[in-house]
Amino acid sequence: MDQLLVYPLSEGAIVISFGEAISLEIHKQVIAVRQALENKPFEGYIESVPAFNTLTIYYDANLIAKFAATPHEPLFTQVRDYIIRIINEPFIPSAESSREFTIPICYGGIHGPDLVDVARYLQMDPVEIIRLHSQAKYTVFMMGFVPGFAYLGELPEVLTVARRPTPRAKVAAGSLGIAGRQTGVYPIEVPGGWHLIGQTPLTLFNPLKPSPALLSAGDLVVFNPISAEEFMHLKEQEK
Repeated sequence: MDQLLVYPLSEGAIVISFGEAISLEIHKQVIAVRQALENKPFEGYIESVPAFNTLTIYYDANLIAKFAATPHEPLFTQVRDYIIRIINEPFIPSAESSREFTIPICYGGIHGPDLVDVARYLQMDPVEIIRLHSQAKYTVFMMGFVPGFAYLGELPEVLTVARRPTPRAKVAAGSLGIAGRQTGVYPIEVPGGWHLIGQTPLTLFNPLKPSPALLSAGDLVVFNPISAEEFMHLKEQEK
């Protein structure tokens, strides 16, 4: 972790940057530090939020101030020094970050309106795109954009395609999109600029549940192709 950069975000938050690259190796470092902090939280710690190559740590500034080594010791210095100590301590990440989910997907047709266009652009058979996309195992790098949206990577390199030149005003909930080396499922109906190649009947975000989002950073995801009939059957079960 030689490329670590620690800097303040606000009076109650600090950011650890693990470099500029987006990779599974950096993601594992982000998750490992988050787990270490959850395992040994400092006084005033609230939560930590992972992103592609950063970890943002939120804390109660008033509570930390009560435990300062000196009355004038900056909060940033206290938190930074503690984080550095935690990072340098031996720690084995738990299996908590490796939950695995299988998400059923109906590819193509009305559920994946961009599949044919993507196949034409990549000069591939749609069936081959489905095979490659569904055989990969994806990691949730981060959550964002809208509640419950998981940025999954890395998409097989041969399926790399730029975002749509014109985003859609509405993308149906459950739609599976690809863009660049990433893929992801839109958990709710929102505007979106990724290419839609399928759809899941599952509900990935339910604000009425104690844990509204099905996925979280560090989870593993595989997609299982299903027929239109299976899609309708599972959709009915979700109601």
